[in-house]
Amino acid sequence: MINVRVDPERNIKTVVLKIIEMDRSHQVRMFNVLLTSLCKQAKLDREETKRQMIHDVTQGRTLHTADVTDEELKILTDHIVECSRQAGIKQSGDKMRKKILHYCHLMQWYNGSKLDWARIDAFCVDRGYRHKKFREYTVYDLPTLVSQFEEVYKSFLKKI
Repeated sequence: MINVRVDPERNIKTVVLKIIEMDRSHQVRMFNVLLTSLCKQAKLDREETKRQMIHDVTQGRTLHTADVTDEELKILTDHIVECSRQAGIKQSGDKMRKKILHYCHLMQWYNGSKLDWARIDAFCVDRGYRHKKFREYTVYDLPTLVSQFEEVYKSFLKKI
């Protein structure tokens, strides 16, 4: 596996609890998001790292996330979270938050000359999948929220 330095500031327990309550497609997405982030920052080949991790966990049975069991997927996700934590990788989610705000800008969600934060928060609370304010979404929740905003933007474009 990957040897990296330890960062004691990260709390792995909250991350693992959030992963447990996700369905399988969200777990696979989370694994891929974390793997991509880890590989970019550690300058590793993503596909080779992914294949090696899956090969190790499944004891050579498969090389694809589609073929892993739920238990193996949890082990993979826990391992990639731990590697990210040990590497001290900060999962700030700024890029995903900026993408959401970009969609709000394109849909002209303004209050005067600034973005309408009340409207953004209201959308996230009413229709966001975690039903909490925009700034309360964690990096682990953001990929799904980005997808929701993409769908809202597509709907907005159809109405024009």
